[in-house]
Amino acid sequence: MQALLPGAGGRLLASAEQRQTALPVYLEQREVAALVRHATATDGEAAARSSAIAALGRLGGEAAQTALQGILANKSEDGAIRAIAFKSLRRLERRAVNRVASGG
Repeated sequence: MQALLPGAGGRLLASAEQRQTALPVYLEQREVAALVRHATATDGEAAARSSAIAALGRLGGEAAQTALQGILANKSEDGAIRAIAFKSLRRLERRAVNRVASGG
């Protein structure tokens, strides 16, 4: 996505309209690294971070899980951000359990 929008950097999730456009592309292209950067940017806007954290819960994978665990473990992190990280981490875990239970 960064290649598609050069120079956009962290601004891709700055407004609600931009999040509506950028997040589906991040998800489709499985841009875990970019989402981790947005999710863990403590100087980032809360709405952008929340969206990135929720998207990591949808994508899954080890990098997403590690990032979510780090956010959740950070006691100085905002409570709302930690709550979203908790929900996203639980989503990953449920999906992993369902995958094992279904044999896939």
